[in-house]
Amino acid sequence: MSQQINVKKTKAMVVTRNEGIQAKLEHEGEYLDQVKDFKFWGSYKSADGDCTNEIKRRILQWLVRRQLN
Repeated sequence: MSQQINVKKTKAMVVTRNEGIQAKLEHEGEYLDQVKDFKFWGSYKSADGDCTNEIKRRILQWLVRRQLN
């Protein structure tokens, strides 16, 4: 069984502190879309490597759970 890449569902992200860097990744004549952030296994990742928003989201999630109990 061979795996296939679905270019319409696959995205690329360059992780760097330097803004504006583009990666042109091509598969079978089609270019992958480049994104600045995405959710991976329930955790948000960003191209600049900043995790501030993820930390704030988890703290807020913890506070909400605490209020419900």
